[in-house]
Amino acid sequence: MHASEKFRFLGCDIAIYSKHKKQVVLIKPGPTDEKQKVKEIWTKNRDNLPRVIIRLLNPLLRGLAVYYRPYTSYEIFRKLDNLIWTLSWRYAKRRHPSKGLQWTNTQYFDFSQK
Repeated sequence: MHASEKFRFLGCDIAIYSKHKKQVVLIKPGPTDEKQKVKEIWTKNRDNLPRVIIRLLNPLLRGLAVYYRPYTSYEIFRKLDNLIWTLSWRYAKRRHPSKGLQWTNTQYFDFSQK
């Protein structure tokens, strides 16, 4: 695929590609500050459990899902998911520094039916 045209319109990056003798339009959201909003909510509620903070993040994440629905937004949500996982893991390790990885994983991230 070779990009023949690429431009920015209303905060989105729009690219037109030629693929197998057909024109393909790729619409991706432009750079925004979602990661900063997630970090801000997380740091304000640092003393709460991760599940409580994630409940606070849900309205923001749902709003982003509705906003980015018409776009190719896999990359943005992959990065946000990775950020939330990293912040949750750091919280668990900071809370229990002497416990092992398996115990921490079971204590905070084991969602199996018991």
